[in-house]
Amino acid sequence: MDYTRNNNFLCKDERELCQELQNTNNATVVSYYRNYSKILSMVIRKAKIIECDKLILSSQNKVKTTWSIINK
Repeated sequence: MDYTRNNNFLCKDERELCQELQNTNNATVVSYYRNYSKILSMVIRKAKIIECDKLILSSQNKVKTTWSIINK
């Protein structure tokens, strides 16, 4: 789906933050990482919803498209 291509750079930043978190015990970094992870999860969830809605709305056979999304 399209949402993964658009969010790859955000996940890359999260991985870099995670590596930095493992090397330090700074409370600020820990707090920043937790907030970033929560926001990233919300963004990915919303992107999935938008992508699925777009597929259903542009479809000729909405039931078949809906079931193909569910099966993925």
